[in-house]
Amino acid sequence: MILAGDIGGTKSYLGLFDQNSTENAPIREHEYSSKEYAKKGITTMVADFLAQVGIKKKKLDAACFGVAGNVLNGKCQLSNLDWELDEHELSQSLNNIPVKLFNDMETIGLGIFMLSDNQLEILNPDVQFDEQNTLPRAVIAAGTGLGEVGLFWNQKEQQFFPLASEGGHSDFAPINKLQAKLFRYLLKQENLLEHVSYERVLSGPGLFNIYQFLVEKEKCDEKTHLKKRLIEENAKGENANHAAIISEEALAKNDDCCEKALDTFVSIYGARAGNLALNYKALGGIYLGGGIAPKIIEKLRDGTFMKAFNKKGRFEKFVSKIPVYVIREPKVGLLGAAYYAYQLQEQQA
Repeated sequence: MILAGDIGGTKSYLGLFDQNSTENAPIREHEYSSKEYAKKGITTMVADFLAQVGIKKKKLDAACFGVAGNVLNGKCQLSNLDWELDEHELSQSLNNIPVKLFNDMETIGLGIFMLSDNQLEILNPDVQFDEQNTLPRAVIAAGTGLGEVGLFWNQKEQQFFPLASEGGHSDFAPINKLQAKLFRYLLKQENLLEHVSYERVLSGPGLFNIYQFLVEKEKCDEKTHLKKRLIEENAKGENANHAAIISEEALAKNDDCCEKALDTFVSIYGARAGNLALNYKALGGIYLGGGIAPKIIEKLRDGTFMKAFNKKGRFEKFVSKIPVYVIREPKVGLLGAAYYAYQLQEQQA
């Protein structure tokens, strides 16, 4: 019996997995408000979950948690929650079973090995791919921010292992004149300190940045109804989601400016994913995670993404052989935590 968790600053998911099950899915799961447990801590959350599902600690064999923060030497301080997590302390609270902490992008990466065909969509179906290969793979996930992770085969352990990354904060590299103008526009914004990262353009806020650039610098005609919607969205404060409005209008072909913004976003996304393929030599596949890709799947299918992905000069033939997938399963991080917990259990057997 496996305990898995996807622990975020706002929401957390806990799942119970049975290795004897024929499906790669939790037999029981629950969503929690992390902030409601801010003072109680993760051990209380886990205890409440086990009580709710009627499982005693002694029935558990291993546990793994993906957490929104950097993990170092088995410890993590969450980025948006005042929690300090420790593998050893968690193990003690769970009857001394083996426990592993990973950054949440690492568990998203591991989660791809738990996905079925209907939880993935390939963007270049003509590419031949052997699911049993041990070639490197990588995940790039645009959402509230931008996450990246590489996955490499450990010959000794006979399993894939994630390589943590902060690649989302690397320098944004424009690939055409419009993107060069966008770069200069963002460079002049407040607090960027002469550094424009990919996260400034490949994220929900990034799509809105692109839209604002087109309106302010490219004289894109902002329609009255859209301007009104965006102003109304501002009233939501931290919960505002301008990117959802822009992508909705673009996909419905209601607004030329939104269409151009989404087109630019997808082109940058493809180029960055192609860079990732080169960086990791990820011949095993590139996977698009995060909340944005499934919502704009229609746009990702039109060729804009793959054109930018393959446009790598002398290495175009190299990257064109790499399969590119969209992850359609929102709880892939929880599945990834379970994937590694299974490995922990087997090591103890």
